[in-house]
This record gives sequence, C-alpha cells and structure tokens, in this order.
Amino acid sequence: MGSIGDREKNKEKSKLTEKDIQWSLRFFLSQPKYKLYNLYVFGWESDCLLLTKSGYWYEFEIKISRSDFKNDFKNKGDKHRILGTISDTKKPNYFYYVVPEGLIQVDEIPSYAGLIYINERCRHNIVKQAPVLHKVKNNPKDLNLTDKFYYNMQSAIN
Repeated sequence: MGSIGDREKNKEKSKLTEKDIQWSLRFFLSQPKYKLYNLYVFGWESDCLLLTKSGYWYEFEIKISRSDFKNDFKNKGDKHRILGTISDTKKPNYFYYVVPEGLIQVDEIPSYAGLIYINERCRHNIVKQAPVLHKVKNNPKDLNLTDKFYYNMQSAIN
C-alpha cells in the first residue's frame, strides 16, 4: 500500500502515452486470437481487448493520470455496474487497469479488477491478478465483431 507522499509524487504527468501502453500489452498473452484497440465490443469502448485461443476475453482499461482514473467511475457507471455484477456474462472474462508504475495503488482498485503497472521501458508487472468475472465464452460472432471491425476500419480510413 502506497503512502500519500507516493501518490503525490506519482500525480506528475507520465511520459507514457496510451499508445505506448497498448503497444506494451502485445506481450501480455503469448499468442492471442485477437488483439483489439479502441473498439466497442461489450457496450463500451475498450482501450485494449485480447481474446485467447481458448475463447476468454481480457479487457485492459488504460489510465495515464489519476484524474483519468477517478473520472472513469464518474462517467462510466453502467460499465462498472456490469463488471461488478455476477449474473451478467456479456462482459470480458478478466478486467485490468493498466497504468504507469505507481500511479494508483491496489487499494484503489475495485474487487472485480486487476492492476498492471507499466514501467518507463514499457515492461508490465501484474500487481493484482484480475479475478475471473465469469466462465462463459462469448462467441465473437455473437458480439458482431465483423461489423465492428468494418466500422473501425472505415473510421480509420476517413
């Protein structure tokens, strides 16, 4: 658990960008079936999603400032309600916050989330393992991924 002095020190703007952190997550799983960035899949935009070959979804919510982290709970209440609800299975199987090293502390993370630190050399360290939110394997076809890929590609082109 960090002290208030640690939190004050880490309030400084990180040199890491969201793109740096997304890039660093490519090594989180050895060979995922899909790596998706900034895509709406579960009813909200995900900074990074990985689908394993065995069919489990990992969502990574990237935060590069403390205010961004705090605003996540104010502005995305429905998302956090769904993530915290046991009976809802239209969500990722695992959910992580990914932040520059020391930006937030484990005691600030909700019980349904894990925490990963990224250091200045873009290496990750799992500080808190994400719990299994559910064991249902959401089929990519049921999530309309083809339409979402197409829309994302068209948006990038335009």
